[in-house]
Amino acid sequence: MSEILSAEKATKFLRSKESVVQIIETANKILDGKLDIYLPQKEIFILTLLVDRLNDRSQFNNWKYEPCVWELLTKVWYRCKEQRNQLIQKFRIIEAVCNILDKGNEKAIQSALAGLELIYREAYVEIDENSTYMLLKSFVQAAPEKSSELLLNWNDLIRDIYNRISLKSTREISKKTYSKFFQDCVPSILSYLTTPNASDIFQDILKQEMFNEDLIEYLNSNIEILLKKDTDIPSIALLYKLVVEQLASKHMDICQQIYTIITSNKKYSTLSESLLSELASSQKTLTHEFALSVYGNEVDGKMFRDINWNMVKYLFTLDNDLAVEKSSFVLEGYSSKMNIEIFEVGKAIVTAYVNNRELIEFITVVWPQAIESDKVWKSNEFVNFVSTTISTFTSKQLLYVIEQGFKLDKQYQESVFTALTTGLITCTFQMIESVKEKFIENSQFFNSSDFWHVRFNLLCLYGKEYKVSNKIMKTVNEKYYFFTLFRFLELGVVQAIGEDDQKAFLKFLKSNSDLATTVLKRWLVILNNFFDQQFLVKLLELLFTKVKVSELNQTFFEQRKLTSALFKLIMKDLQGNMSYLDSIPIHCISRTTKKDLMNQLFHLYIKRNESTLDFIKYLLSQPSYQSELELKFENLIKLVESRSTTSFAIARIIWSNHIQQIKDNEDYVINAIKLMTKYLKKAKTAISGESELCLIILSAKVPEELESQFNNFKQVFIETCLSNLDKSDDEATVNWNLRALITVSDEVDYSKIFPKLQKVAADVKTNEMKSILFKLICHTISIDLNHAIYVLSLFTALHSEGVGNLDMELFFNRLSSDKEVYSEVLDYFVNSLDEVNESYVIIACHFFSNIDKENYSSVSIAKCMTLFIQAIKQKNNSIPLVLETLRTALVDHAWIFNQYLLEKTLVIIAYLAHSATGPDIYILTTQVTSHILLYHRFKLSTRHHILLHIATELLRPFCQDSPIASSRDAAASYSRLLGNLCEPTQRATVADSTKLTTTANLFKRALRKHLPVLMVNYIYFNLKFHFTKQVNDELVTGIYSIFDVLSQSELTLVNASLDNPGKSFYKTLYNDYKEYGKWKDQ
Repeated sequence: MSEILSAEKATKFLRSKESVVQIIETANKILDGKLDIYLPQKEIFILTLLVDRLNDRSQFNNWKYEPCVWELLTKVWYRCKEQRNQLIQKFRIIEAVCNILDKGNEKAIQSALAGLELIYREAYVEIDENSTYMLLKSFVQAAPEKSSELLLNWNDLIRDIYNRISLKSTREISKKTYSKFFQDCVPSILSYLTTPNASDIFQDILKQEMFNEDLIEYLNSNIEILLKKDTDIPSIALLYKLVVEQLASKHMDICQQIYTIITSNKKYSTLSESLLSELASSQKTLTHEFALSVYGNEVDGKMFRDINWNMVKYLFTLDNDLAVEKSSFVLEGYSSKMNIEIFEVGKAIVTAYVNNRELIEFITVVWPQAIESDKVWKSNEFVNFVSTTISTFTSKQLLYVIEQGFKLDKQYQESVFTALTTGLITCTFQMIESVKEKFIENSQFFNSSDFWHVRFNLLCLYGKEYKVSNKIMKTVNEKYYFFTLFRFLELGVVQAIGEDDQKAFLKFLKSNSDLATTVLKRWLVILNNFFDQQFLVKLLELLFTKVKVSELNQTFFEQRKLTSALFKLIMKDLQGNMSYLDSIPIHCISRTTKKDLMNQLFHLYIKRNESTLDFIKYLLSQPSYQSELELKFENLIKLVESRSTTSFAIARIIWSNHIQQIKDNEDYVINAIKLMTKYLKKAKTAISGESELCLIILSAKVPEELESQFNNFKQVFIETCLSNLDKSDDEATVNWNLRALITVSDEVDYSKIFPKLQKVAADVKTNEMKSILFKLICHTISIDLNHAIYVLSLFTALHSEGVGNLDMELFFNRLSSDKEVYSEVLDYFVNSLDEVNESYVIIACHFFSNIDKENYSSVSIAKCMTLFIQAIKQKNNSIPLVLETLRTALVDHAWIFNQYLLEKTLVIIAYLAHSATGPDIYILTTQVTSHILLYHRFKLSTRHHILLHIATELLRPFCQDSPIASSRDAAASYSRLLGNLCEPTQRATVADSTKLTTTANLFKRALRKHLPVLMVNYIYFNLKFHFTKQVNDELVTGIYSIFDVLSQSELTLVNASLDNPGKSFYKTLYNDYKEYGKWKDQ
């Protein structure tokens, strides 16, 4: 390419057949003014050129597949303000985009769709049905082949373009258009919808076009054509699912016809079962002729075992008449030897008889014949299902069925009466009472060994009124025999259960362990009250093979014998069963049991089983004062030898318990102090369990009765620690002794330990040791000006080195006790500030938090506030600490905040409102603002414009790309701020009681002038930046509180300040407020 020196050469080159990339590069240079030529209306020329090239279908066809072309189109669109809408109307953009979707790469597709969205949103694009269908087809064909980005970014655009056509009031879909959509778009959309993560947008489009009520008559013929195109099987299955969902309620005949059309095609005949299941899921009735024809196709001419019984189940579900008509064939033709699953078909038959109100016939005629044919129909599962239908009877019908039941052969009666009595349990009280006389007068009828379940049910229904002959109460290895016996015990008919029955029940459970849950839920009280302890232990051992102790409910532990048996089971093999212990409520363990458990656990621990410690700790949450570990201090020494965290926690609990009961345990405590004193005098420098035990003792509360002994012990301990600092160079040992001195710092003389600390400080290497030394100095140093300056200087030096965990809270508490020194140190500190340093900010926060009302300098406090402002502007790391300090001080030290300091606080808030980057700082900022409103509002009666500016700025972070924009907690915090702003607290004064207008109303009146601006800003931000749903749900609560304040004139003012979209949103927002946000007296 020769050098371009004139506009003529430039335009000639741009129109040439040179490389597209070079031409686009040149066009960009012309647009950016990087070529030294004068080309008037260059934007219009380049836009015209792009439209011409992108429309070309021959020699310049390759242009449309270059992403840079579309990027240039976007660029020139923004540059060209005049004539662009007129020029772009010549652009066949839909056709171009479709070509790219069909043949282009992913980058080209992204660029083209971005260009389409730009032009569609900002100009008028001529779109007809054909072009819409073409775009729809091309998009869904391209989507599965490209990355998910394509789906995420452009689904809404395609839907909006389609809606422009579909929502036209003048649109009339012809048969031809309907068929065209079917042939062009339906296969592609169906294929796309069968892919993972397909968008529902296209399913909605498909349903809207396919199931147009005016053209539904053409659906069948178009589906026939679709089937001839070899559409894949998953697509046809999805198609029929949509057909059933949309048409089953009104056009079941069409669903049936389409079923026949699809299944009659050999390629799709395998879908017959799944399509029929879709029909069954609609829960609509089929025409009998259709069901009969499908049944005939599936059953006629086939062996019983070859029939597709799932199909039969669906047909019986859809057509109750068919199920009743063919029930004899199914129920009497089945044999268990066939080894086929037919139970669900049987349930469908029962349901059909219920729906046809012919259940009487089923129970008295059909079911007995089925039982005679095969025993499967008297199985527990089938009997239980039949029992669920009994509630559909009336009282008269139930009486009739019972009477007919007595006339049946004995082989059928057990199943029939079991179903009747089981179902009766869930019936109404009136129904139960209506048949009571019939059962009681025939009680002798059930006095045979076959009716245990029936007898149990009748005992549950009628209690003692139903009599059972004592002659039949002989031990039987049957579940309902034992349940009947337990029910007798429950009713008080029987006073005890024999040892033979207990043994028999235990034996029965061994072979029926699946009943464990039922037994533990239903018969706990019976087991507890009537079983012997030896059997209970064996019983629980058996039950816990199926049920975990953690799954037991509280009722179990209310049964003393059961709980006692559980403990015996645990102690039978404590090592294997101790995991049960922490599932047992501690208050259910008696002191004696606890003593035995702890003794055994401690002996296991001595044998190096440290897993017992957690259970010992759990048992000690309520002390027994009887175990070896609690009674002998020597055992406590053995316990801490491992130096594990849990052992120290246990020692702390035991010692604390003894101190609390000092009157009973004085000898124990004195003995312990003597033993530990002897140990300290002989102790080596190495830290042992006994050393930790000494520290535990000294950390506990000192009883007044033994104060002198404790003080002596403490002095020995301090001397030992100081001696160890001299003798040992081991870092861990030095650190431990320094921490120990901190624990007893109230008795440590700083002047005595200073030489020791100097020695340690000379060799200090780690930040941890520096932190410990600093803490010890803060705890022990005497309080005067020089020492305080030394501590502050030491803190500054250590903090600048990166030493963490430098806690000065105790030092400042000690410093604030001497008010004169405190003031001197504060004045010295603020007068020596010459730069903004994070350590200075932290010190200032401590001063701020510990200030005294009677003795403080407002000038010094003001200088601290200035330091805070400078630190925040420099984005210092201590910003959260500053905000927490201000938040606390606004409440605890409200007297500090005169008008000047309060407005300085507002400066901090105003700055952070638009510079906060994280939810934590944002929430703290809103909390500080809320505290100002709650406790200092009376000082801001003429500053509401500042507060509203801050509120607006605090809303802005939700519009930016930051973590705050998606933080629900931040939004909730802002909403609370608005609530505090719009609902002033009432300051009760004597003067107020004589006025008609409260101070709260005065604040609202002043605030009302400014709130419309905040409301307009919220609407603007919401429409332009679209807050996330979870954020907006929180924000809108606060916005509703603004409506509570605004009068009708301010509401009108807000409306007048908005454009049309804003007014529409405002109307919706106000209606929601009246519906949901405004409190109504109901």
